[in-house]
Amino acid sequence: MRLLLVSHLLPNPAEPDRGRFVWDQAVALRGLCEVRAVGPVPWFPLKLGPLRWTRWRYVPRYERKEGIVLGHPRYITLPRRWAFSLVWAFYLKALSAEASPPFDLVHAHVLYPDGMAAVVLGRSLGRPVVVTAHGSDVNFYPYERKLWRVLTVWTAERADRVVAVSTALKQNLYALGARRARVVVVPDGVDGRKFFPMDKSSCARSLGLEPGRRRVVYVGSIEESKGVGVLLEAFERLEGVELFLIGREVEGYPLRPGVHFVGPVPYERVPLWMGACDLVVQPSFSEGFGMTLIEALSCGRPVVATESGGPQDIVGEEVGALVPPGDPEALADAIDHVLGNLGRYRPEELHAYAQGRFGLERVAERLLELYREVLYGGGVEG
Repeated sequence: MRLLLVSHLLPNPAEPDRGRFVWDQAVALRGLCEVRAVGPVPWFPLKLGPLRWTRWRYVPRYERKEGIVLGHPRYITLPRRWAFSLVWAFYLKALSAEASPPFDLVHAHVLYPDGMAAVVLGRSLGRPVVVTAHGSDVNFYPYERKLWRVLTVWTAERADRVVAVSTALKQNLYALGARRARVVVVPDGVDGRKFFPMDKSSCARSLGLEPGRRRVVYVGSIEESKGVGVLLEAFERLEGVELFLIGREVEGYPLRPGVHFVGPVPYERVPLWMGACDLVVQPSFSEGFGMTLIEALSCGRPVVATESGGPQDIVGEEVGALVPPGDPEALADAIDHVLGNLGRYRPEELHAYAQGRFGLERVAERLLELYREVLYGGGVEG
């Protein structure tokens, strides 16, 4: 089987840690079928432009990573408010340049623009298309503009299968209006060779932290939509515990005692930070899945998360706690409860829980089964 995997989330030299969960999935699939990957990068038509648009200028046209040829065709980018509804056409032109050598099936990540361009390309070549919805492409962007919603629904209903990474996301896609979409739930996967239990004190010393302190780690964008403000308010109710915020600071927050803004860290060092803590927290208002949660569990650390969509598929009382979003008191109580009962959460059992449900190889096998069903069992027309 020859798979063409497409996503603007794939990493490139300008953003080496971008969408690593998509790339790890591609690498896992490589052991089961022939994989070629395409990670289009934006191209701004003027030499002078904002850094966020021009930084891709020196990304190579092709690179080989971990045995996979990864192409980086260019597509024209303009400010979203001007041209986001047209991006799929520019994206399609970039993908069309990658139509050779032949492939049997396209798997695109993100419904728009990746998925829409892939569906049009697949139809023109008579190849089936699978599209994965990850979260914002269902829960956020379609509600910004009516046309974006129309394009998202059009794509979902014409893909041969749509993969939703959580049960809540599947339900939200139907609620969006994509009633004819053939949706299956396949979660993202975590690599147990990268995320595994490590000694807390050793991890702390490696990071220059004082061993023996109680620590909670948050990994993600530091912004209000991720519940960071609620988390900081919750920590005002806790004593004897430190909070480490790891990620890009989108919105500024005042410094508080016991709260440390670490900033972005290389992907390879995230397991070290998780290993140095007692608990990982995800306080979001909306989550398509919850990649940080399965990474933490695979590292043998319990989690506290909000009932924000994806976490309900991941977190049960045997691995942590769920609380309503936007409730700092409930969040503080849950963190305090889990920290007070750490003996209940054995690292090896948490790792086994994560790998048994979300192990990367297991997810890749489920996707291969889906590809075979689409190729040999018939797709969806219309």
